[in-house]
Amino acid sequence: MFMAKNTLLLLAVATTILIVGAGCAKQDTVSPTDNSPSSTTVAATTTELMVSFPIKELGITLSIPVEYKDDLAYEIKQSSQNIAYFYSKSALEKYASCGPGSVGAIIKGTKTYDLEGIERAPVIGYDIKIGNEYITIDGPQDRCTSDDVLQDAILARTNALRQALPTVRALAASSANSTTNWKTYTNSTVGFTFKYPTNASEADQSGIKDSGLVFGVTINNLNTMQDAPLGYDKANALKDKTALSKGDPSTSFGQAMPSSLKMLSITNVLAKELTILQQLEVCNVQFNRQAIIYKDNYQIILSWVYAGSDIENNNAHYFKTDSVNCGETSTDWSDSNKFYADLVAGKTDSVSQKWFTDFDAVIKTLQFTK
Repeated sequence: MFMAKNTLLLLAVATTILIVGAGCAKQDTVSPTDNSPSSTTVAATTTELMVSFPIKELGITLSIPVEYKDDLAYEIKQSSQNIAYFYSKSALEKYASCGPGSVGAIIKGTKTYDLEGIERAPVIGYDIKIGNEYITIDGPQDRCTSDDVLQDAILARTNALRQALPTVRALAASSANSTTNWKTYTNSTVGFTFKYPTNASEADQSGIKDSGLVFGVTINNLNTMQDAPLGYDKANALKDKTALSKGDPSTSFGQAMPSSLKMLSITNVLAKELTILQQLEVCNVQFNRQAIIYKDNYQIILSWVYAGSDIENNNAHYFKTDSVNCGETSTDWSDSNKFYADLVAGKTDSVSQKWFTDFDAVIKTLQFTK
């Protein structure tokens, strides 16, 4: 089924340069201090001296006892990028079962949920609101070792993590979600640049991978552009350009979600955004945000796609298996409208949220040089 999705994407952006992100290939393990040695024993101690512990991926910092600063570490998993899974490095050296999550987890989201994933009301002392999002510090579900002494030491770290909740603060804007180290895409034909995440890599049209972020850039000369299916033709482009000059973004491309058609504010150009979740009536699920931009005699289409099944797996209640039309292993939408509404509201999983918000961050870096 994935080949069909790729074929449709290429039809929609026939001259696209495709860039494929590394996506799910890597899990990043982070500790607060680089090259800090692991302690040889795990001891449950107390102290009044605290140190700052930044979690850049969540955009927060908190205070922990100084004796834990070289031992506590966390991991951000590709499938759940809004959760930091904590562990003790020295405990992990002794027991492989004492890995990420064995000390607890810090969860960031616009809503608060119980352990079954059901939305719940915020609890004082358990959740803290930073800006428009909640931070929850949760303990481990199970003990990771039968060694009582070691488990007590791990519990001391869990308690220290929980007690750090009142110290949670947002990182400075320059530290959180910075695009400073992103790569730069440059187009010399029309004259523009934009930045994109460093975990993206460039590929040609024959090299679409089965997972991760994919973005493509299509440049069409409105005088000579060739007709393409799904609304990506000269007549529709000219109609769209005229409509945008009047502040009307409603011209559709590629079965875009009607409510996703919105004007974009980019200096000296006409531009809009849209989101496509399918391009066939059945058996076609995709996650594609696009910016359509008109500069002089050119139409520029920037497509931002998440390829693979992660979003479908993480949000199963929006999908169904249609074995008759799609086969035993392929999914179809049961309610794409509800998914889109929840996506915009920040209620879907962290992978879809990352895909969705990264597009906005990329667009903010777009600059025309001519």
